[in-house]
Amino acid sequence: MTLTHKPFKKEVLIPTKDDWYPSYLINGRDRYVRVFVLQYLHPIQDGLNFKVGAWGNDDFGLEREFHTKEEALEVYNQLIVMENISKDELKLDFGFDVL
Repeated sequence: MTLTHKPFKKEVLIPTKDDWYPSYLINGRDRYVRVFVLQYLHPIQDGLNFKVGAWGNDDFGLEREFHTKEEALEVYNQLIVMENISKDELKLDFGFDVL
């Protein structure tokens, strides 16, 4: 398979007070979670092309899928300016699901 374009991806670490099983630790104590936006190589069901996710440093994460890059970036940009990101906030305010 030959790709016609490079898939889109951005990511950043955001502070958290939650345990993300485990969280990323910086300076041995400060907790962070990895927040990313990415483009699927091939659209999945119903034409979903992009995903925004928040993942700890192992196998726990929350994600939400989007049809357009603009929709995904709108949510991603709201998340990356948060002073502290929580699992409850992602689920209740942003519609993320546990994976």
